[in-house]
Amino acid sequence: MLAVAGIAAVLGSSAMAGSAPLPCASDDEARGFVLRHLQSKLMVAALSCNQRDAYNTFMQRFMPELTDGGKAFASYFTRTGLGAPALNSHVTEIANAAGLSRAANPRYCEATWQLFWDLQQEPQRLAEFAIDNQMSSMAMPRSCAAVAPAPARRPAPNRTAAPLEREAAVRNQVGRN
Repeated sequence: MLAVAGIAAVLGSSAMAGSAPLPCASDDEARGFVLRHLQSKLMVAALSCNQRDAYNTFMQRFMPELTDGGKAFASYFTRTGLGAPALNSHVTEIANAAGLSRAANPRYCEATWQLFWDLQQEPQRLAEFAIDNQMSSMAMPRSCAAVAPAPARRPAPNRTAAPLEREAAVRNQVGRN
């Protein structure tokens, strides 16, 4: 549940400057987005940092999660009507962002070795690692999860002198009898 909340927070806060916002994403689609980011980052490491064996191990270990995430990611573009061209364009943009990240960070290979190691040691944290490694330069859809409306405020009780007047009248009536 923490992972879903984290994904929703990431989706709610990320957008590429100057681009139209993407339609909202379900929790499964959101997970697909961040998993795609992680997979692309590690694919760049495999190719440019000679980490192919680590990448292949990652792919084998997390194939079910990556497959489900990939299906949800692709279905997002179908569900929202953006279609295959937008999907292909977005995948290319993610790969380009990962490549630019590699070029800008001289410690990229060291960081990805550590990430491969961490994923091997703590596979249950896949979603958390994916959230932490998304490309911040990429547009991300906001979460479709409904935000609970604030509870309606009850109006304060109408405080008038009427109850006091009634009590005084009752006392006066009792005193006369």
